[in-house]
Amino acid sequence: PFLYSAAYLGFSSRGPVRLGSVS
Repeated sequence: PFLYSAAYLGFSSRGPVRLGSVS
């Protein structure tokens, strides 16, 4: 669920940028 939340917030904010941060 964490990855999903991070991907959603990242894509809505700047894109797949937060995904790697929370990955």
